[in-house]
Amino acid sequence: MCSMCQARRLFLMPFLAALLALSAAPVLALEACETGLSVVTPDGNTGTIVSFEADTCGVVGADGYVSGWPASVLVEAEAESTAEAVPVTAGRYLCAGAEGQVAVHVTVLDAATYANSYDERGGYTLNEDSSVTFNDGPFAGLPGGSQDGVLAFAMTAGAPPLPCNLLAE
Repeated sequence: MCSMCQARRLFLMPFLAALLALSAAPVLALEACETGLSVVTPDGNTGTIVSFEADTCGVVGADGYVSGWPASVLVEAEAESTAEAVPVTAGRYLCAGAEGQVAVHVTVLDAATYANSYDERGGYTLNEDSSVTFNDGPFAGLPGGSQDGVLAFAMTAGAPPLPCNLLAE
């Protein structure tokens, strides 16, 4: 390697290291062990602090084994979302599709049944992630969802569901 190239590389290394450090998301390590706290270890595993002695936390992993880690290298695990999916409001919806597609009427009859504009009925399930699975009937297999209680629907499998308009009766 040429000496000029090596000099440039050595000159740029500290700059690149500083840039990389600034771009990383800040992670706050624990200051002390707290029994019962869910943590992420430096090797990327999640566990629960079950004991501590001095500055060493006893962390039990999914395999049931306890490993010792300094509190300063542990990061509190993110809490799982406890938000529940909002049920789809019953009523008649007008769902517009992508350009060139005809709008479709979907009537949500109750928490498990829907119908199309010809009163052909089918069942649906509201999933924990607010997606809707059309189990059978005219829209079986098409994507859907609940967006704060408003039906979202896509007329093409694999397309993202778009919010529909709840029509006044």
